[in-house]
Amino acid sequence: MGRRRAGAHHSRVLLTSVLLLCSCSHPAPTVRGASNTARITQFYAREPVMPKGEKTVLCYGVENAKTVRIEPPVDKVWPAISRCFDIAPAGATTYTLTAEGEDKQPVTRSVAVQIGSALPKIKVVVVSSLSVRAGEQVKVCYVVKNAKSVKIAPGTLVNVPTPQHGCVVDKPAKTTTYTVTASNAEGITDTERATINVK
Repeated sequence: MGRRRAGAHHSRVLLTSVLLLCSCSHPAPTVRGASNTARITQFYAREPVMPKGEKTVLCYGVENAKTVRIEPPVDKVWPAISRCFDIAPAGATTYTLTAEGEDKQPVTRSVAVQIGSALPKIKVVVVSSLSVRAGEQVKVCYVVKNAKSVKIAPGTLVNVPTPQHGCVVDKPAKTTTYTVTASNAEGITDTERATINVK
């Protein structure tokens, strides 16, 4: 009886060992491509609608990338978590960023940049005198570019103003600041001021 019990116990030990060997012989499943595929984390233009003749900034960021490229080409690029550079497209342009990781699978993202009106610019504001006596007449004139409309105040217009030039006359009773405001089609403004001291 003792031998049979010992033999039975020995068989159970062997069986358990075999089961343990079987359960350890299969490797744990792995997730393929998790770190081999590139990922674009950001790609944008600081100003999606930029004024004609101006510059804006294009930014990109990638992870797990071995190579990157931007079409149309605008600057030398390389894999980076975050990088920005200037662009100055002559017209509306769609930029496409392509990144590839170790698995050679390309991922892409695009951003469009539109071109708006040129920025208004007041080139000069001219006053007939910077210091006058109370009630003495003064004249304030402006010259601007890239403007759709221009306002100048206070004062009385002496001619029909244009988006390029115009004048007002006034007889200030006290020290007065005259403001010229030029606007383009998008409502972007440029402002210049001139102060005339009244004695």
